[in-house]
Amino acid sequence: MSETELKETVKAFMKKSEAEGSLVIFDFREGGIKGSRIAREVAEEKNIQAFILGRTQKVRELWELRKWADGIGIPDATRWPRKTIEELVEQAKSLDMFTAIHVSETKESRNRFLEREGESDIEFALDLDIDMLVHLTHATQRDLESVIRSEAIPVFCPRSNGFLSNGIPPVLEFIRKDSPFLLGTDNAFISSPNIFREADYLARIVEEKKAEYLKRIFQAITGTHPKLIERFAKRFPILKHDRYLVLAYPADLDKEDLISWVILHAHPGVVKGSFWKTDLPL
Repeated sequence: MSETELKETVKAFMKKSEAEGSLVIFDFREGGIKGSRIAREVAEEKNIQAFILGRTQKVRELWELRKWADGIGIPDATRWPRKTIEELVEQAKSLDMFTAIHVSETKESRNRFLEREGESDIEFALDLDIDMLVHLTHATQRDLESVIRSEAIPVFCPRSNGFLSNGIPPVLEFIRKDSPFLLGTDNAFISSPNIFREADYLARIVEEKKAEYLKRIFQAITGTHPKLIERFAKRFPILKHDRYLVLAYPADLDKEDLISWVILHAHPGVVKGSFWKTDLPL
């Protein structure tokens, strides 16, 4: 794919993400420095608040990568050597870059890492103090308790897990303990970047149905859990929480039902735009 074609692909993805309700995009961008540069150029050109998590196995490239990326996005921990990941994370943190890794997405990947290293990939990630853990679909109870006690930000991708028959992410464990998490749409080739569909799908597959659970799912797609806001403030001080999405909801909707309507009925067609707090008249 030529650079022009790649740029058009990234542009289409980011525009679609925003049109479908995402005001902040965490882009796990492949393609090394070039891929991150193109993603950054598109985000700035379209005035999209995107956090680019670039990918490289070469520690020496992080200095150049940080010009375009906010952090590094590490794939399944079994795909890269342990030493490479450790060196990348250490260097990234020294450069004040955000770190994210995919863990325990499948039973096979989890068991492969456990057999190779003698510990789970989640234990490994927590020991390295990685900021964001993606998937955790096959985490053990011990792993989950460790994540809840940590400052790591878990991201669940239920639609992707479902499509790939990887199981249901352990969301209920976090909901019951009021521990923060985010929802992600994962691979754009198999799931549209439609955060409303992600929330709706999760609400329908969790084993228990309680009204307060919808509030937790709402917090997961808006990033408004108090502990989550605190963690992002530490790692992403430039992340702005004063941008608002405008939705057209039914005129007869009771305000007490607004959150459940967003989770179970909202779709890109009700998105009417967005605005910054600074756009409001004083």
